[in-house]
Amino acid sequence: MKKENFGIGLEIEGFIKENGYGKEIIDGLPASEWTLKQVEEKIPNLYPYLSFEQASVMLEVKSDVFEKDGEAVTQILNIREEINKILKEKGCELVFQPVLEKDFDFVPATSDPNSRSQELIQKWGNTEKGRKLLKDTVTASLQINDSRPFQNTDNLDEKLELAFQIHNLYSRNFDQLNKFNGKIRDFEGESRIEKAMRLLQEVKRDLFLKRGIKNPLEAILPSEFKNIEEMKNWMKAHSDVDNFEDAQCKNEHALTVKIKRNNDIWICESRVFDAVDTEKEIYAIIESNNQLLKQLNI
Repeated sequence: MKKENFGIGLEIEGFIKENGYGKEIIDGLPASEWTLKQVEEKIPNLYPYLSFEQASVMLEVKSDVFEKDGEAVTQILNIREEINKILKEKGCELVFQPVLEKDFDFVPATSDPNSRSQELIQKWGNTEKGRKLLKDTVTASLQINDSRPFQNTDNLDEKLELAFQIHNLYSRNFDQLNKFNGKIRDFEGESRIEKAMRLLQEVKRDLFLKRGIKNPLEAILPSEFKNIEEMKNWMKAHSDVDNFEDAQCKNEHALTVKIKRNNDIWICESRVFDAVDTEKEIYAIIESNNQLLKQLNI
């Protein structure tokens, strides 16, 4: 994603499906790896807009940053259309939806032995609980990355104050925003949010216990922060560091919002919304997110 301008960018995860089922393997390769190899060969200009998730049945598509919402939506859907021309050759398609309705085998997203998905299999693959956690990683969301709220912030203190407002705004309104979710449930009747809550509480529990926070739900659905220092301590806990300067925003896996801190440009990334497949649904979620951000004191 381009970082030089203020605007909106989208990231949507989706599933590679065949006849309603997740497609784990194509021509002997993880389906995600096969797809990226095909894209690299046939339409290499789109390769930077795609990335692996943990399981082979998934891909993430991302847009550039645009001043106008509609341009980001158009680009995402156009990229998906080009991918589906390739997948159609194998009777498959990439569908933007939050979970798979039918059971699947967890196959690592790539055959690279050093990949994160291979690491997770080594860590979790030998127990029933661990295998459940592996499948809990297989969920898809729509992430709205909006740097426009930070456009007029000139220094770190101003950015932190706005980040504090944003976090509390999403925490206050989580239940309302979550009403967009849950239309599609998986083969066990669970929603993306339910699966993510179980997974992330398990992953974050010990980090927050170290700091005296006994309820791991606070890691992923934080209560409203009382002040900026409390927010910074929450961020430090996610990265297991003592200094805020060492906290890495990539570790802050809340189900509300993430503040990406990229040098001078900070970005508000919504984490609430399920992946949705149609232009109309995407626009409805973006509009809801825009209306929320209009409540900021800026």
